[in-house]
Amino acid sequence: MPTVERSSWSYYYFSIGFAIAAVFAGGLIGGVTVAISVAFLTILETSLSLDNAAVNAKILENWDERWRRMFLYWGIFVAVFLMRLVFPLGIVAVIAWLNPWEVIKMALYQPSEYARILTSAHTQVNGFGAAFLLMLVFNFFFGEKHVYWLEWAETKLTRMGQIEGVSAAIVILIIAIVSRFVEGGQANSFFFAGMYGVVAYIITHGLASLGSGADKIIQQGVRGFVYIEILDASFSFDGVIGAFAISNYLPVITLGLAAGAFFVRSFTIHMVDKKVMAEYPYLEHGAFYAIAILATIMLVNVTGHGIPEWFTGTVGAGILGIALLHSIYDNRKALKIAAAD
Repeated sequence: MPTVERSSWSYYYFSIGFAIAAVFAGGLIGGVTVAISVAFLTILETSLSLDNAAVNAKILENWDERWRRMFLYWGIFVAVFLMRLVFPLGIVAVIAWLNPWEVIKMALYQPSEYARILTSAHTQVNGFGAAFLLMLVFNFFFGEKHVYWLEWAETKLTRMGQIEGVSAAIVILIIAIVSRFVEGGQANSFFFAGMYGVVAYIITHGLASLGSGADKIIQQGVRGFVYIEILDASFSFDGVIGAFAISNYLPVITLGLAAGAFFVRSFTIHMVDKKVMAEYPYLEHGAFYAIAILATIMLVNVTGHGIPEWFTGTVGAGILGIALLHSIYDNRKALKIAAAD
């Protein structure tokens, strides 16, 4: 039988249905105002994680079908349940020295106190996440590539990457400098969290790339699965903490962030199946520029100069949009040149 090509919209049916159900559930919890909060959280989480979807798609295109599905379907459990629900509860439990049941009761019946304790850890969370993401960014731009987007800058970065350990050296220097401006007497906590982020990246990336040769392709298997899940978690830090600017009620936050996470998975599946990253080569570069901005904003936030989450998501989506349009333009230009020849 002939293979029926899957339509682009079909990738988003479940995500759209889940988002509608989440907004409806928000309405049952607290009326129209809460329903709007869930919808906004969904949009915010989706826009913040578009770069995440692009990076994941690039990694997954080298994996076989079994391990792709393992990440895309089992990995959603980690993304939705562990990162959007259990991770915030765990932070509060550690900081407040409470058992899990007490933390759950606090989240449901004392949401303001729960939000206060969780957001008090934003310095350490941002330190770890920013360091991990900066390591990811520098290793991409310092590495050899077949395609350059902003060639005048990226070729110079590639040459700089020939220096052994340059990524870790630059990230450690950045963390050390930023720590001098951290507010609330948390400079040491921020610095050590950043160091843990560097170490976590080196270990997980090294294990995930083991045996892949000079191309340093993230290998499928348990090591690769763990690496991409930690990478996924690093992207979600800002969304989890930033969500409290919209609502401090755990069920509402979980509904909105979970709906956004499902959309990110849909984007990822779509890009992998349709080979979007290969067709539009500048998308990968755009994703890493967006990640660099996200990490920078995380660092700025710990100095007391708060940058709103909507700005982060808008800038990231804008850069990806420019990368997509430039890819389309160059593809058409290449076709015209080939036709003329």
